[in-house]
Amino acid sequence: PGDREEAVRIMNGAVTHSGRFWHRYRIQGDEGHWRHVEVMADAFAEGSGEVTRAIGMCLDVTEHQETTEALREARDRLQLQVDCVNRLQSRFIEGTDSREIFEAMLLDLLRLTGSSIGFVNEVRRNERGEVFLLSLAISNIAWDDEESRQRYHALYQAGALRFERMRGLYAEPYWTGLPIIANNPVNDPQSCGLPEGHPPLSAFLGLPLL
Repeated sequence: PGDREEAVRIMNGAVTHSGRFWHRYRIQGDEGHWRHVEVMADAFAEGSGEVTRAIGMCLDVTEHQETTEALREARDRLQLQVDCVNRLQSRFIEGTDSREIFEAMLLDLLRLTGSSIGFVNEVRRNERGEVFLLSLAISNIAWDDEESRQRYHALYQAGALRFERMRGLYAEPYWTGLPIIANNPVNDPQSCGLPEGHPPLSAFLGLPLL
């Protein structure tokens, strides 16, 4: 439907004025699938100037269109990755505050992955030599209750937001040194649940940065 007005305008112009015309539009099949169609033709007029015939062809260019769009998306994503690295490098060189650096990096990572929430942690050890994760950047999570949101926000602002239970999906990259992807984190065998008041997760990606 979104292509109909333009397609009708071009087709009407083709039967009014002789010459070559070209147009690409979408059509919907019986099963609801969209196809990309390309029309190329030459319209011929009689001595009176009235168009009486047209010779041309109609091609299904769906695969070509989808490939072109996939390449464009890959190019844009690669450019976004390059821009992220360049911004991060510039901030380190300029001596930008570490919290600002990691918060900016987290925003870039969220854009790259299409995620709504995330965090950046650093591996630390306490006075007993036990490993924990210290939050360097965390997104503003919409907790179910205001008390939880304020508590975690205060800890983060004070530089004291820790993850001391070193098991679960978020801890796996530390133990394995490998990325982890969970498309069903609730039922993943490595999951240990979510903190009280935490919004539900539909997917999880953990990356070790060495």
